[in-house]
Amino acid sequence: MAATPEQVNELLRLAYQGNLRAQFNLGEIYFDLKDYAQAIFWHRKAAESGYAESAFALGLLNQHGLAGFIPINPYEAFKWYQRASTNGHVLSLVKLAACYSGGSGVRQDPVEAHALGTVAASKIPRESVPEFIDILRELEVAMTPAQLEAARIRAHQIQRVLNSNVR
Repeated sequence: MAATPEQVNELLRLAYQGNLRAQFNLGEIYFDLKDYAQAIFWHRKAAESGYAESAFALGLLNQHGLAGFIPINPYEAFKWYQRASTNGHVLSLVKLAACYSGGSGVRQDPVEAHALGTVAASKIPRESVPEFIDILRELEVAMTPAQLEAARIRAHQIQRVLNSNVR
């Protein structure tokens, strides 16, 4: 995201006034400029105030690490994905499902993985994430009928919570 100095100054003004979108945009701009300390600062500020895109960005940074700034930390990645998902951030739901499926940052739980995956899959075109659909199918094959029923019920619960969180 290329920005002129004037645009950055305007974003800074808005960000200091609490504008979450401006904080997110600053995080992205500073990341592109490789000023990782500022990028992390602005993303964290927005994420802690509930901005899902910044929470997702922090989840990715913790999942993959950023040499000299953020070590790989699956527990932190899970935490940030969870925060982003409370507002229905679809890619965070996908990442959470993967965390539960593989036990990354959280105990392995195929029921929760399938439930989150089902909710995420209902919100995105199936052809856009074929590998994710394959993971859901693999989970289904390995699950008992009771686990599949529990996952179906849990998916409805998650969807209800997400619907109530929509602002």
